Amino acid sequence: LSEPIPVKSSLSGEVVSNKKGKIFNHASRFSNAYKIPGTPDEENEHLLVLPLKIDNQVIGTINFYRDNTPYTEQELELGK
Repeated sequence: LSEPIPVKSSLSGEVVSNKKGKIFNHASRFSNAYKIPGTPDEENEHLLVLPLKIDNQVIGTINFYRDNTPYTEQELELGK
């Protein structure tokens, strides 16, 4: 990757700001989705983003991607 990812204006940035995990099914449809250069455009890309916290301070996120099967609220609960 040759360019920085704009975290504040990205889906991960939304999770960092809210300090809560979030599901982004059909992630490429979100206006603030960041497309990594060189990766294919996938209409069925689904994303689950969870915050990594220390003492309630978000220090990063962990992002889970998958094709074809949307994430469910139950899967989001597993990340709590």
